[in-house]
Parts: sequence; C-alpha cells; structure tokens
Amino acid sequence: MAKIDITKIEGYDKMTPEEKLAALEAFEYEDNFSELEKYKNAASKANSEAAEWRKKHNSMHRTSSTAIFSTSKLTESRRSVSISPAAVF
Repeated sequence: MAKIDITKIEGYDKMTPEEKLAALEAFEYEDNFSELEKYKNAASKANSEAAEWRKKHNSMHRTSSTAIFSTSKLTESRRSVSISPAAVF
C-alpha cells in the first residue's frame, strides 16, 4: 500500500486528530496509471522476446543435438563395419 507523504499536507503537524483524519481522507494520490501501464507493457514485451529467443535457441539446440547424435551413430556404424571383417577371420 502506498504511504502518504504528510509533508505535502500543509499544517499537518499542528492539526487535531479529527482534522488529520479529514485531511488524510481528502488526500489525493498521484495518478501513476500511465507510468504503471508503460512498465507493464515493457515487461510484457521483454517476456515475449525472451520466449521467442528461447524457442529459437531450443530449436537450434535440438537440430545440432540431432546432427551430433547422427554423426556419432555414423561413426559407431563405421567402427562396427571395420571391426566385423577382422572378427570373422
């Protein structure tokens, strides 16, 4: 909850408790809606960009992992083929 800056209420320190209550009830907060909306939109945009980057990065990672896996399988197959004739003798 926002705190009220009582220095903005003129004569607050000299008021009676009833006057202080009335002054606090009548106090107008600054409208921060537009600034809050701006920050909210910026955060939303940053989250969207991060998700897009993550999706792209994960896609590239899967592609490279598949290529590495395929290469290792191919190398493994070549080894088994080159070993097989020697094992027969």
